Amino acid sequence: MHFSINRYHPATDTKLYLKDYDLDMRIDFSMMVLDVLQRIREREGFCASGRKEVDGSDEMSFNGLNCLHITFMLSRVRKPLISFTTIADLVRDFTVFFKQCRPIKSYLQNDFEPLFKERLQTPLRE
Repeated sequence: MHFSINRYHPATDTKLYLKDYDLDMRIDFSMMVLDVLQRIREREGFCASGRKEVDGSDEMSFNGLNCLHITFMLSRVRKPLISFTTIADLVRDFTVFFKQCRPIKSYLQNDFEPLFKERLQTPLRE
């Protein structure tokens, strides 16, 4: 199976470039894009985080549609597109993303003083 992935190494490259990968493996089209990226990673490293769908680092753009590479089925991929600004090889700039999230305050807030230890869940009640 053939894949083209945007690559960029700031120390050596002046701009993004497409690198082609031909994988000699049996690919099941029910696989997710992340599965293929992990196979490529075995041959050639890349920055990966997540699988948690929390911070947006799993987001990519496929066929003009912004989606999560951990849930996007391989059978739907047609061509690679860029989502966030690339700052290094497969590493995107999340400055705008975090700037937009900051006013939302997307975290738990309460009226109590902050603890210097973990907050435990309420014990189970019978």
